[in-house]
Amino acid sequence: MKRKRARRAKENRIRAACLLAAFMVQCLVAPAMGLSSDRDQPIEIEADFVEIEDELGVAVYRGNVIVTQGTTRFTGDILTVTYTSGQEIKEYLLEGQPARFKQRPDNEDKDIEAESLNMRYEVQKDLVHLIEKAKVTQRGQIYTGHRAIYDRRRNILTAYRAEPGEVGTSGQPISADQGRVRIIIPPQARDEPAKKPKKSK
Repeated sequence: MKRKRARRAKENRIRAACLLAAFMVQCLVAPAMGLSSDRDQPIEIEADFVEIEDELGVAVYRGNVIVTQGTTRFTGDILTVTYTSGQEIKEYLLEGQPARFKQRPDNEDKDIEAESLNMRYEVQKDLVHLIEKAKVTQRGQIYTGHRAIYDRRRNILTAYRAEPGEVGTSGQPISADQGRVRIIIPPQARDEPAKKPKKSK
């Protein structure tokens, strides 16, 4: 009897480990549907101050920076924009405490929201890099990690842990616990039982 119980407990632990591994794979690569029409909208940038260097193809915006394109919105403290030789935007580098990003997905009534200490947006590749203390909220689920990449073209969100010995923007090493990928899934709302109609006297 004891052997059967021990074998059954071991099988349960193995089954639980397999389920957890499969679950973590889904957490690391999760679909994040971005509104497809946003890429066709004009880009508007607001800030308190801007310095433009045409020869270098660089513009630096400082103070309450806001970037909007359709439903897409970036906010932060300092934004560095680099341009191609044809004066097209090549890349955003956004710093903040934290820098924030949000976008309304197709066929959804809530935004995807993201934040990190630094963000880099590659316009041609349509990639948003969340660097250090990355946090993404989607459909009530919260993903956190050291960094994450949101691929707007393929609608894929990927989160990463910190590398061993990696140093943060503060100059201090990032602990293994701080850099791990985590996901918080809220409990499903329970349907309340229908109230029975009162009997008429």
